[in-house]
Amino acid sequence: MPGLSIFELSGLVVISMVISLTFLWLIGYSRRGAVRAPHDPKVSEPSSIHFLFEGDALADNDLPIQHIATKGETDIQTWSDLRSWLGGRFGALPSSLSDIEPDDVVHRASTKSGDRATLTISRSGEARRVTLTDSNVPDAQARHRAHLMENALGRHMAALNEAPCAICLLDTDKQPAWQNELFAEFSEMEATHLREAATKTLVSDRVRLKSGNREEDRHFELRKSVQSDYEVLYAIDVTKVVQAERVRREFVQTLTKTFANLTTGLAVFDRHRQLALFNPALVDLTHLPAVFLSGRPSLHQFFDRLRDHKVLPEPKNYSDWRTQIDAMIASASDGLYLEDWCLPAGLTYRVTGRPHPDGAIAFLFEDISDEISLTRRFRSQLDLHMSVLHLLDEAVAVIGPGNMLVMCNAACSRLLSIEPDKSFADFSANDFFSACHRILPDEKTWADVGQAVKERRSGQYDIAMSSGGICHCFVKQLPGQSVMIKLSTHHTETQPDLTSVSA
Repeated sequence: MPGLSIFELSGLVVISMVISLTFLWLIGYSRRGAVRAPHDPKVSEPSSIHFLFEGDALADNDLPIQHIATKGETDIQTWSDLRSWLGGRFGALPSSLSDIEPDDVVHRASTKSGDRATLTISRSGEARRVTLTDSNVPDAQARHRAHLMENALGRHMAALNEAPCAICLLDTDKQPAWQNELFAEFSEMEATHLREAATKTLVSDRVRLKSGNREEDRHFELRKSVQSDYEVLYAIDVTKVVQAERVRREFVQTLTKTFANLTTGLAVFDRHRQLALFNPALVDLTHLPAVFLSGRPSLHQFFDRLRDHKVLPEPKNYSDWRTQIDAMIASASDGLYLEDWCLPAGLTYRVTGRPHPDGAIAFLFEDISDEISLTRRFRSQLDLHMSVLHLLDEAVAVIGPGNMLVMCNAACSRLLSIEPDKSFADFSANDFFSACHRILPDEKTWADVGQAVKERRSGQYDIAMSSGGICHCFVKQLPGQSVMIKLSTHHTETQPDLTSVSA
């Protein structure tokens, strides 16, 4: 450079080197400080986010939108939204910012152990400012731990949102701090009703939500978990359970009314062999006190009391009484017990034992005394009529609706040499006419008689006997599509030359 000596040039070079070295040293120092700073636990600068409200409506904030609405949360638009977003981190917070007086400043420190965050609420005129202040994460380990916790929280939130029941987190003021997506589907009125019902619930209760525009009311079972600074409300939809219970209750009422009108006594014993159900007819038939039956006696106590009231057949041997009862119970369990009890008082009860689901047993008591009496009277009259028929000299036979021989008296058996009562096989009308033709041969006449029986019409036929007499055959129609055939023989001294005459 012109005008500069060698010494001046040397000085400039030295000065330039010193400045360069100093600059490089400063850069290296700043880099070392930047590297050391994250590992120094004492280096922690506070960070704040601000929310500006007009009344309870959010007017502005300096928080990035992606930090406000994470999965499962709604955008913060009101003080209630921010209050729910903060959760119970700072304890009880005012329900409305209108409660903050002018120039008031509310400070809240975090209630969590080791959390140095603070919340400040201030008012200036009509504007309210909410400031959340927290310390920066000190090192990489803490940042990684926070990242893991954020991932875990996301998984947990997703699981809660997919839960089959509605979940709501209430703070110390019973206000919602968080709710899952299913709880968010409730209308404001329904959610308020559930939260108010939860305040009256100790652990579990059932609440009905009126239908409104829906066809039927909904029912929810509320369960509450109380913690130190919050409560968790679970609302489980049990509408179908309530409907099933109502149907079952109506069905039981219908059965109860039906059983009450039955004339058959009913006693149902559960799997433990205790009386679980009985109807009024059982009291009338057994004369057992209703108080005793209501006390759910055991099966053996029930039958012992029946024996005391003489509602059981008199046992021949009292020593094996228990064995007989056990055999009766075993037969009823297999569905095989059916017996008629002839009681000392002259009554007859038909007792049926049937198994029921879940190991239960049902006994049915039916008074068949009138039926037995009627049957006996009918049999007595039938025996009397048969005795009269057997004493007749004329042969009498009856052909039933199925063209089967249903009855013939002794004279008929002697005349035709048949014994249908002693035959295992059914005796048909054809068999009867074959026997007639064998004893009294006349093919044409018996064919006419058979046709008259088939057509169920009355008639009279004469058949010549080989012994020189005449057999008068009368066909008479009877009620019930039956036909009576009467054979009356008439002997003569001289055998006439007669052919069969059909009348």
